Amino acid sequence: MVDIFCLGQTLMYMTFGVPGFEKTDGSCELYQNIFDGNIDNYWDKMKTKIYDNISNDFKRLYIKMISFNPTDRPDSQTILNDNWLKTIREMSQNEFKDLEKRVEAEFESREKK
Repeated sequence: MVDIFCLGQTLMYMTFGVPGFEKTDGSCELYQNIFDGNIDNYWDKMKTKIYDNISNDFKRLYIKMISFNPTDRPDSQTILNDNWLKTIREMSQNEFKDLEKRVEAEFESREKK
């Protein structure tokens, strides 16, 4: 279950280029929102770090993966069958290339800042 938690953090970083939070204690406001169940507040604060348009499927998967209670985290098979990953796998080559270009442009923009 610790691996699933770490995988959730890796997923956030690989998808948006930022960690979902810096520390897993009360000194990190982002993590405290998750711990307290203030998920909407967490995503409102994350919008300033990443994008305004984060899919609900991604949000749901990520929050499950980093759940405070390890028994609430999905197993690897559940993750592989998740709607968010299915959507990515089912993208056409053109859709995927378009997404890839947008992600590259976003990272280039961030590097310039």
